[in-house]
This record gives sequence, structure tokens and C-alpha cells, in this order.
Amino acid sequence: HAAVVPAVAKGVEEYKRGLVALGVSESELSDSLQEFLDRFFMSRIALRFLAGHHVALHEQALQPPEQRASDRVGLVYTRCSPLQVVRD
Repeated sequence: HAAVVPAVAKGVEEYKRGLVALGVSESELSDSLQEFLDRFFMSRIALRFLAGHHVALHEQALQPPEQRASDRVGLVYTRCSPLQVVRD
């Protein structure tokens, strides 16, 4: 995971150099590139968040109910009833 950010930064620099060599201005490139990077890193954060919660829920599910420390795993309330939420 630690190598992703430096690899993306290197790729962005190479991409920018290539486009500037073709005559694309930095200002034209900047907005679209920033938008791409924002989406890329937000997706990465979201996936890590979901994966972390999935692992924590799975680990808790392996424990007997009386040994579980809480009814919550991260932001997930494990005793939530979607049916009851809809009815309320």
C-alpha cells in the first residue's frame, strides 16, 4: 500500500511531461488531472474503509456472542434490523 502514492505521483509527472511536450498547456491539464486524482484517492479510501469494516465484522462473527466487546464494529451497529428501521 505504501508504494501506491509515490507510483501515482511518478505516473502523473510522466503524463504531464508527455502532454506538455505535445503542446497541451498545464492549466488545461490541471483541472482534469485533479478531478481524476480526487476520484482515484476517494475510491481508494472508500475501499479501504469497507474492507476494514468487513474484516472486523468477520472477526467478530467468529467469536461467541458473550465474548463480543460491543454491539458495534466501527460504524456498524451489528444488532441493526433493517426491517425495524423501515417500520420506524
